[in-house]
Amino acid sequence: MIDGANPIRALFTSLFVAALWLGPASAPAFAQPVIVEESSPPAGHRPPTVADASDAEEVDEIDPSLSVSDAVIGVAGWAISTGDHRDLPFAIIDKRAAQILVFDETGKLRGMAPVLLGSATGDHSAPGVGDRELADIPMEDRTTPAGRFYASYGPAIGVPEALWIDYATAVSIHPIVPSAEGKRRKRWLASPESDDNRVTHGCVNVSPDFYRRIVRPILGRRSIFYVLPEVAELREAIPGFAPPRRAQRNAQRRR
Repeated sequence: MIDGANPIRALFTSLFVAALWLGPASAPAFAQPVIVEESSPPAGHRPPTVADASDAEEVDEIDPSLSVSDAVIGVAGWAISTGDHRDLPFAIIDKRAAQILVFDETGKLRGMAPVLLGSATGDHSAPGVGDRELADIPMEDRTTPAGRFYASYGPAIGVPEALWIDYATAVSIHPIVPSAEGKRRKRWLASPESDDNRVTHGCVNVSPDFYRRIVRPILGRRSIFYVLPEVAELREAIPGFAPPRRAQRNAQRRR
C-alpha cells in the first residue's frame, strides 16, 4: 500500500545502469556467476514502493499500490546485466507479493500489476498434473511452479490460443474470464492484500485490461518468465542467479 516513500527508484536506477549491479569484474554475459545464499533483509527494512517514482513516465502501466521486493530488483538487475533474458521480453512473477512485472526486450519496465496464483503453497508441480482435468487436481497440487521458463503462445481447449508459461504442467497466464467466478476473482485481484490472491489451479490470472495492453503486445510470441519461489531459495528455482556484488557484501557484513 502507498505509504509516502519513493516507489521503485532503486529498481529504475539499477535497470538503466544494470552493468553496475555485478561490477566491472563480473563475468561476461551468459557466463556462470558465483552462487551465494539469498540473505534476509535487515530488521526494519521496508521494500521500495511505486507511488512516486521519478521515472514513472517511463512505465506504461503500473499499479501505484504495489511494492517491489528486493528479490524482484535482484533478479531484474541480474537478468539484464548478464543477458540471461536473451534479448527477449520477460516477466517476473513474485508469488509472495502476488504481482507481475513486465519488461520489454531492452529491459525497460513496461507494466506492473497484481496477479492471482495457484491456491496451494509450493514451488513444484505434481507429476502428471498437466494431464489432469481441473476438477481432478487435489488442493495440495494446485501450485504455480517457480523457475525460469520460455513462454510462447500455443493451442488450448476452449480458446484459440494461450500464453503458456510451462506447457508441460499446463500453466498459462490469461485474463480473468467474464463469469460469476470471474467477478469474485476481480474482487480478489483488486484487494490490497495478497492472501486472497491464491485461488487458481496453478495458472496466473491478470485483469483483462492488463493482459490486452501489456501482456499480449509486449511478451509477444516468445518471452521468458522468472517465477520467484515462495519456499525454495532463488538459486534452486533459477539456476545461475546471483545477487549483485553490493548485496553480497552487505550480506557478508551482517554475518
